[in-house]
Amino acid sequence: MDEWWDVVDAGGGATGTTFRRGDSGWPVGSFHLVVTVCVHRADGTVLVTQRAPTKEFAYGWEFPGGSALAGESGRAAACRELREETALEVAPDALQWVGRFTEDSALVDLFVVREPAGSTVRPDPAEVMAWNWLAVSEVVELRQSGVMAAPWGPRLDALWPAAVASILSAAEPSAVRLEAHRDSWADDFSCEASRLVTVLGDRVLAVEHIGSTAIPGLEAKPVIDIAVRAAADTDPMALGPLLAPTGYTQHRAGPKNHGVYTRERDGARTHILHVFASDQWDECNQRLVRDKLLSDPTAVARYREVKTRAARSSDGRAYTAAKSQVVQQVLDEERAARGLESVSAWDK
Repeated sequence: MDEWWDVVDAGGGATGTTFRRGDSGWPVGSFHLVVTVCVHRADGTVLVTQRAPTKEFAYGWEFPGGSALAGESGRAAACRELREETALEVAPDALQWVGRFTEDSALVDLFVVREPAGSTVRPDPAEVMAWNWLAVSEVVELRQSGVMAAPWGPRLDALWPAAVASILSAAEPSAVRLEAHRDSWADDFSCEASRLVTVLGDRVLAVEHIGSTAIPGLEAKPVIDIAVRAAADTDPMALGPLLAPTGYTQHRAGPKNHGVYTRERDGARTHILHVFASDQWDECNQRLVRDKLLSDPTAVARYREVKTRAARSSDGRAYTAAKSQVVQQVLDEERAARGLESVSAWDK
């Protein structure tokens, strides 16, 4: 089916002519309208999508969007593109216009919008191969890592500061929900470990339960953290295509020293998968902190006191920072007991 665009001038004004996508002879000095939508949640995280392999700029990350069709307003086009790519339905008047970036033959309008209540992202596989919710700072890291679709570098440089100001002004502090320890977390891990071994096969040498849900009796967020030791010939950062059918999305803006993949259910994160190179395994921080907590009740008591206090007084973004000192202390103690030098507890 042919796709027709309105041809506009540098100010976005109509010229009274249209152009069919793919034809040669684009009128020099003219433009067409491109729209893109940054969907954000109450906690300030934003939706990013990864382009399907068959698309131009395949595998690149971006915000949903595309070209406005002939006769279509920017807001109507933004709503349509968002719906087609992610199944999210928003009203045109819910969109907040952030700004415009001028490219060689396109005027790119960026909108932000709050995630619709009760909605679920259901990407069209012809358009989107993966998606994730990221903190605004992680979007910058994504751009710097070079994995965004090529046009998004200059677009972000021009429009992202204004978008962030709009998103953060609308964000609501998100309280951290700690739950009493549940025996079912161990069962959940065991089931997930079996699934992962089935999918990854001999690319995996070991699968272990880490994080607070691995410590009996310790309150925790209901998220299962899993550590995987990759085989020597397996790249921990390259397992995305294999893990995608199981619901995992690569967290590309996370640590750069090991692979991180996350899984969600109904918009809430349920599992975090950390994949380490084989030679990292014996000294990886997450396993060492877990081992210290499993063997030292006094360390558990210190950690519990700090994390429960932080959960009462912090939003999600401040919670991790509030725990940083005690986590570093626990790690240092375990490393010293093993004759290892101190390193930062936070992976880079």
